[in-house]
Amino acid sequence: MAKASGAYVYFLNINDLLLKEDVLAKFYQVANKGADLVASDYQSFDYQTNMIYWVNKEEQVAFLGSTNKQQYQRELGELTGWLVKTSLAKECLASGVSEQLAAKLLRQEAKQVAVISEQLWLKTFNK
Repeated sequence: MAKASGAYVYFLNINDLLLKEDVLAKFYQVANKGADLVASDYQSFDYQTNMIYWVNKEEQVAFLGSTNKQQYQRELGELTGWLVKTSLAKECLASGVSEQLAAKLLRQEAKQVAVISEQLWLKTFNK
């Protein structure tokens, strides 16, 4: 994070897969409309059944107020797959909090949060 120089930083687990070439362009479009934090939906891997679960949603962007963040617990549950303003990320991560706590802190500190309902990445795992 200390070396990040762009306006935004994207958090992606190295084992996860971006599904489309234009993924980051979609995130930037939403960020340019005023979002400090942009998340997207993803295909979820169930470790017990070794199955990938797909959720079919209408492709849309939701700008969240404090009242409707609960609807997006899955998308906003972890740092992976988020585009965040670098200044906000540096401020929140400077204290050395864990990834799980960092996600919660970033959600709280972001003035505007948006979720792209289109599935843009695949959560994977190592065997």
